[in-house]
Amino acid sequence: MKLSKRLEAIFQMVPKGSIVADIGCDHGFLPITLVQEKICSKAYACDLREKPLHKAVEMIEKCQLQEQVIPLLRNGIDNLPDDVDTIVIAGMGFETIKMILENNLSILSKYKRWIIQSNTDVEQLRYWLYQHNGFILDEDIVYEGHYYQILSFSFDEGKKLTEDDCLFGINLYQHPLFKPMWKYHLDKLHHILEQIPKTNKSYEEIHNYKKRIEEIL
Repeated sequence: MKLSKRLEAIFQMVPKGSIVADIGCDHGFLPITLVQEKICSKAYACDLREKPLHKAVEMIEKCQLQEQVIPLLRNGIDNLPDDVDTIVIAGMGFETIKMILENNLSILSKYKRWIIQSNTDVEQLRYWLYQHNGFILDEDIVYEGHYYQILSFSFDEGKKLTEDDCLFGINLYQHPLFKPMWKYHLDKLHHILEQIPKTNKSYEEIHNYKKRIEEIL
């Protein structure tokens, strides 16, 4: 099964031999491919809505993987099977991801690996990890009509984040999409600053943010 660039980047971060729960499973494409390519012996396709989960069930049956890719109607990571060791959350906004994490603070370290692609506020996600002893292990950027940043992290070992890490990520400075992505953000910030008066309470904060990006680039 051919994955999108975004899902392919997530696929590449999944440790071989892990058992994955894909939260918000997007027709089951990722867990199916992980099993087909023998990265996982078992994977769970999870969604809180019956209609998308039914689409995943249809795809699982079409691929004849009913014994290895298990559909689950679940809200976030509530009541996942005990054999899950890796969590994938992709295609959601930061506030939804934050809610899933904060609703399960006591069990976050239970899982060896987290792989998250947030559609919004990736910097806030990194800062949340900094506040909650999360350690980023790897990151990637893909462009698919939009710039997507993908984080792999754990709650037991890895690199402690600095303020710049929260904003720009770890080890992304040499990534071929790093400069194009931040130049795109700079253009958006420049446009915002043109639209608001300097007396606006947000002006200085946005201006300083823009300046810091320019310094890094």
